[in-house]
Amino acid sequence: MAPPGRTGPVDPLRAAAAAGPDHEAVTHGAKAATAGWLDAVADGFAATLLGLGVRPGDRVALLLPDSIKLIGCLFGTVRAGAVAVPVDLGLDPPARDAVVTAAAPAVTVVGDGATAPTGGAPGRVLAVTALKAAFAAPPPSAFPSVGPDDPAVALAEPGPDGRPTLVTFTRGTLADAGRPVPGPAALRSPIARPVGLALLVGVLRGRGTLVLPAGPA
Repeated sequence: MAPPGRTGPVDPLRAAAAAGPDHEAVTHGAKAATAGWLDAVADGFAATLLGLGVRPGDRVALLLPDSIKLIGCLFGTVRAGAVAVPVDLGLDPPARDAVVTAAAPAVTVVGDGATAPTGGAPGRVLAVTALKAAFAAPPPSAFPSVGPDDPAVALAEPGPDGRPTLVTFTRGTLADAGRPVPGPAALRSPIARPVGLALLVGVLRGRGTLVLPAGPA
């Protein structure tokens, strides 16, 4: 976690990549991703967002299944100084749309099994086919200045009126989420929910391996 006022995208993924770049951090069926590869992918996605004009504090909605792509986009968003809003694709389409509307994102990434919201303003829409180029982009020459109290991730929770409320986690909270997990761990709760997000971070902190459920990669 970066000290207050320091510039740099220090996060659990960066720390895991520094400790063991060749360690297999995530598996998804026959696919696997090392911590070093994910670290580079996150930098590329951050550079892409910054190139699109995303500013610190902007929200980026991630309509992606639990996948290696989602993890790369989530940490790339945080590194761009923006707030990642992963959306649970297990929700029905109207509920997904409501989450995106509540987020009012600058950018929405739309992956397999999802469509761009019909209501609200999704901002700039990136299809999953754009991610290959985004991930391959060179890292930005500079990252936004961020501190532990800046927002990092927002997860949707049902509000008292049935409409979603976004619960925001700071960079400091994200860096310390989840107990370290040193071995393989199966993801049983979506990354778009607190338990799933905590497990992802715990695996990175413990140099374990997150085993994603079968589905689109």
